[in-house]
Amino acid sequence: MTHRAQQTPENLAFRRDLFYLNRENTDVREIRRGRETVMASNRRKLVALDAEDLAVVSAHCQDAVLKLRDARFFPSERRFVLELNRFAWEEGERQKERRKSVLHFERVERASTQGINQRDREQVLSLLAMLYTPSESPAGAIDLVFSGDFQIRLSVECIEVQLTDMDASWEASSVPVHKD
Repeated sequence: MTHRAQQTPENLAFRRDLFYLNRENTDVREIRRGRETVMASNRRKLVALDAEDLAVVSAHCQDAVLKLRDARFFPSERRFVLELNRFAWEEGERQKERRKSVLHFERVERASTQGINQRDREQVLSLLAMLYTPSESPAGAIDLVFSGDFQIRLSVECIEVQLTDMDASWEASSVPVHKD
């Protein structure tokens, strides 16, 4: 059995400061104990440790598409991973760019689905939002809400989510549109 460090306000504040976006939105920097590395100029690496952070990551993932086969739960590692093609909203609608990204959730106790045919591994899902519902703090549920009234619910010990853009990107054929 592995032992994880206790989450205190002090180490959560330190971890929250590990990643930040600079004001120009041109690069992402990772800071760890005074060392700084710069990723590729327009790639994102974001971490969410609370509901407010999760809302930021959710906004970056809005309209991401994936096949059901690209969603995997690793119960022994307490990890849930999505490989997705996200629309780069931060580049503006004129860019029309999609990026291959990985979204992973740590400290996941359970994963369940609603409305998703788990036998159809080629089914395409379009992610609309990620919503957090607290239970016994810091535990709760993260709902991955997809178009078509599909949902994946992750029961989590706490919020620990990371979005990482990979090198692959391409011009999207269109800009996602939401009808009111």
